[in-house]
Amino acid sequence: GDKLFTEEWICAVSVLHLHRNPSVFENPESFNPDRFLPENCSKIPSYSFIPFSFGSRMCIGYRLAMIEMKIFLATILRNSTVESVAKDIKNNISVSLYPRRSFQLRMKSEI
Repeated sequence: GDKLFTEEWICAVSVLHLHRNPSVFENPESFNPDRFLPENCSKIPSYSFIPFSFGSRMCIGYRLAMIEMKIFLATILRNSTVESVAKDIKNNISVSLYPRRSFQLRMKSEI
């Protein structure tokens, strides 16, 4: 029915339930990082996944988490050798140089 929201009301979003919404995420209880690949992200409605919230009250740990992920990735790459699986990679030349199509990388650990 019709409800009148007043300033006394408190509105809260359960991020736990938002991130496990079966109408948005297939098998929401299973660990599936592939659901966030670029080709799958377009299927996820805006603000359906907000691990750090958003706006002026966004989690203050967001930047720290991003820095930690970059350090983690840099540590892995520093101790590994990365090479292209493809023999010949064609590039597009624009303001920046980028490959014409995606390609696979092979990573070997040095540890």
